Amino acid sequence: MHLGSSNNIWNQTLHPYRAITMTNMIGSRSFMTLLLMFLVVVGFCFHHESGRNRTSKLGFSFRRNKARFQASAVGNEGDLPMRNYKQINYLTFEADWSLDSRPRRIALLIDDVQEEYREYAKEIIPNVKSLVEAFRESAEPIVWSVWSRKYDSGFLNAMDRWYGPTGIKARENALYIWQQNGTDVLKEVEPTDTERLDGNPIHSEMLDMFWNFDSNGQSILDERLKSLGVDTVVVTGLWTDECIISTAYAALSRGYDVVVVRDAVATATPHHAAALTVMEATCCKVYSTADVVDYLHQRYRKGENGEYKGVNHPDGRKLLHPN
Repeated sequence: MHLGSSNNIWNQTLHPYRAITMTNMIGSRSFMTLLLMFLVVVGFCFHHESGRNRTSKLGFSFRRNKARFQASAVGNEGDLPMRNYKQINYLTFEADWSLDSRPRRIALLIDDVQEEYREYAKEIIPNVKSLVEAFRESAEPIVWSVWSRKYDSGFLNAMDRWYGPTGIKARENALYIWQQNGTDVLKEVEPTDTERLDGNPIHSEMLDMFWNFDSNGQSILDERLKSLGVDTVVVTGLWTDECIISTAYAALSRGYDVVVVRDAVATATPHHAAALTVMEATCCKVYSTADVVDYLHQRYRKGENGEYKGVNHPDGRKLLHPN
């Protein structure tokens, strides 16, 4: 007889309670294992279904809110595209007047068409010459200005700091005049002796033609134009993106209607077209030489002095109802 069989008989014979208890325990453990597995499966199914319901509810909520947003946006800001998303609807402006819209008192401004810059001016010389002739024939004033900054002039301002001190030895710093006759107006469009007696050319040391002052601190150009009753200026010369654009804005701020002649201005930089676009959209009318010459010969109506521009305010304001 095997010891194992004897022990089994002993266990069943001498300890019947213990044998029953062990059997029950084994059965109980199996039951508990099955119950636990059942609960795990049920819990997983419940969690999965609950998550799906939550996702479904979230999706429904998103769709509902999206529809609500779209519904509220119609006829409101929602009609406009999102500014930082796909595209921007730009605003564009232009002058509300034309040369023909009223009688005028007009003057031609010729800026920096001088020997120092002949290379950059050669393309526009014929057009500037045509304008000079047309204004002389119409007996309307012409004002010349030439850039006169010398590296040893001793005059210091923000523009000197902007250009900096480099390029002096190489004579290439664009702020300064280097040629001996660099300030001479190009002979093709130079003022006559009589026109020189009127103070031409003005020697300029800042970008806009109005930034040159007499002993009383008054703008030389502005005082001359006001004495003639001028209310409209036609701007030509160099450089489109520096002196021309500066003069155009300065004239606007002093109350003048401004015309820039697109084919009678030029520059040494690639910004010619951009400067014309900015000026036309903000401060002036841009015409061709042919347009201005034809206007002077065919349609120019000279206005009365002070009819459209007053002289008693720095910005040329005319008080229509002085009360």
